[in-house]
Amino acid sequence: MKHKQNPKFLSYVLSTTDAQKQKGKGKVKSKVVHSSVPAISEITIPLPTLEEQERIVKILDRFDSLCNDISSGLPAEIEARKKQYEYYRDKLLTFKRKEV
Repeated sequence: MKHKQNPKFLSYVLSTTDAQKQKGKGKVKSKVVHSSVPAISEITIPLPTLEEQERIVKILDRFDSLCNDISSGLPAEIEARKKQYEYYRDKLLTFKRKEV
């Protein structure tokens, strides 16, 4: 199938639950499940501009890296927990002043 879309965007969008359901309708059953080209071409997906596709891919790539790459994900998680701790510490230790 030839197209002028961002291939990584298509990969992400075709892995969504909705796309998976649509792909399931055209599967050919055997020992290995195959999707035919006509069945795949019938899948309806959102197609924003190429610029927007690139923006979405960057966001999803970063999120994927944070979730699956321990060298970048763990430090980010530690930093997020520190900020969360500071927020709740400040909330818990801020008292209303009693007027005398």
